[in-house]
Amino acid sequence: MARPTIWMTPLLALAACEGPTTGNTDTSVGPSTPAIVPFPAAAYTGVDEQGGYTVPILVTGGDGTFEFSVPSELVLSVAPGASPDLGVCTAVAGGIGNVEITSGDAVVYVPVTVTPYTAAQKTAGQGVFANNGCGGCHGPTGANPDITSSGLAEHTEAEILGAVQSGINPEDGSPIPIGGHSFTLTGDENPGIVAYLRSLAPAGAPAVDE
Repeated sequence: MARPTIWMTPLLALAACEGPTTGNTDTSVGPSTPAIVPFPAAAYTGVDEQGGYTVPILVTGGDGTFEFSVPSELVLSVAPGASPDLGVCTAVAGGIGNVEITSGDAVVYVPVTVTPYTAAQKTAGQGVFANNGCGGCHGPTGANPDITSSGLAEHTEAEILGAVQSGINPEDGSPIPIGGHSFTLTGDENPGIVAYLRSLAPAGAPAVDE
């Protein structure tokens, strides 16, 4: 006896072939690799006519091995960092790019906002850093405490300006415990200090409470 023919609509056929949805919280159909936890969950950097700034992304979880990629390099590129859990993004143009991080069958996306600046603004920011003795506390490269691109990776321009102009810690809104941490900025200095700090080479991996 011939077996009956079973006809499927294109939609049902597609559904039958689809695998589990990445990130599904139902462990019976979701990825078997532990979730990837990026820091920061959203990053910020900049670019000017002299080139793009870099910003690192640190990851934990997964299976211990990670791949970093971007769907296109119109806004930014990404390359492996000094350790397997570190990716380093380099800005190409203003906009928002997404970094895809995979580990086993787990995947996560980190949006990176690239703000366009001018070289003149960055130079003005460098003057603010030098003329106000910022290196006396943070060191000549801004590394300790870290106010380079690694220390500021998670912070918006408004948060950084709040720290510089009003002495407000962007981590928790508390006053920065250093007297006189309030500087008046004019003209190109306003965006420029952010541009300069973001342009500094990462002091290491990004960390909370910098």
